[in-house]
Amino acid sequence: METKSRISKEFINLFEKFENDIKYSEKLDINTFYGFSKYYLKNNPFSEENNTKDNPTKNLERKLKRWKERLHNNTFQEKTFKELLKYHKSLNEDYYYQELLPDEHPKHWFD
Repeated sequence: METKSRISKEFINLFEKFENDIKYSEKLDINTFYGFSKYYLKNNPFSEENNTKDNPTKNLERKLKRWKERLHNNTFQEKTFKELLKYHKSLNEDYYYQELLPDEHPKHWFD
């Protein structure tokens, strides 16, 4: 388990990279948090963010904006850091979530 201050420093560095990648990404229709939210939810239809009642795109956008507002004022937990890492990976790699078919088992993917 890492210290909160170390996690917060890593979070700030990663968030700045993530925000810069959003700004210059060619994958997004709009290079904003809203554009990223649309891209992420479209490419990860089974993500937990898609299970919200309201507009999931707006919810994810709000979460990212709140993180930005809190960036230098608060400490961040390891869970939040891992969540940001997931978003960052989805933007920079050919990363997507694929649901297993009814007749598949996780071992099926590693044979």
